[in-house]
Amino acid sequence: MDGIGVDDNCCSLRKSPVEDRLEIITSDTIRAIEFERMVLLEPFTSTSCGACPLAHYEIENLEATNENVMHLTHYLFGPLHHEYTDYVIERVDKTLYTPLSFIQRVNGDAGVVYFGMDRLNEMVEGVERDAVNLGVTIETNLDAQDLTIDVLLESNDVSLESIGLTVLIVEDLVTGEGTGYDQRNYGNEDENHPYFEQGEYIEGFEHTNVIRHVLSGFEGDEVNIESHEGRWSVIFDTDNLRSDVGEYTVIAFATESARVGSPILNAGKLSL
Repeated sequence: MDGIGVDDNCCSLRKSPVEDRLEIITSDTIRAIEFERMVLLEPFTSTSCGACPLAHYEIENLEATNENVMHLTHYLFGPLHHEYTDYVIERVDKTLYTPLSFIQRVNGDAGVVYFGMDRLNEMVEGVERDAVNLGVTIETNLDAQDLTIDVLLESNDVSLESIGLTVLIVEDLVTGEGTGYDQRNYGNEDENHPYFEQGEYIEGFEHTNVIRHVLSGFEGDEVNIESHEGRWSVIFDTDNLRSDVGEYTVIAFATESARVGSPILNAGKLSL
């Protein structure tokens, strides 16, 4: 791994090769393994986007009512912005309008597809029905300021020899004052809007799952799973967090190759 895109001074990477299991795994055993499908939504937003509060509401409501859905939020600029968002937009190479969202980085003829909020439920249901051949399990251990993050990848697909793994830390909830935090709101005068009469700019708006650190390379790190299991590990210095460690979540997602435009096979999350 060449280190491109890894946050500076935050962590030391401890990637390990595939570790052999103690028991003998037969092809019948592999076929019997079942994994839980997790669907990752990636909304693109900004505090100057008046239509975005409704998108936040719809995504957070969907996540709250479906335990197999999670999200991370791409802010286009300001104090909530992370350079990983610029990198993703550049690689996808499409005109972007807010609020739009990736869903499992589903691909179309022209690459990764952005979806509007009216398509979220439909698309999530479709992704949930897809077969899942990879499991993503996250484990952590905190020793003083050192947080060890281990990601276990297990596959029941003999054709998968390596995958791309992207690992991030998101801040669960962020509020602030003034420009960059107050959220523009087109629904202020709409009595059917969830943010009715909360102001043309909503003060104290709750921004969720804000990208703070990318622990892998921005393209993802290649992990070998030829023996149907692979591990990735990192030690992160929690002194780099701006608030208590319990206010953050680790999100990891796996793709067929270490490339931003590759569809997501499966994902996982773990609150710290």
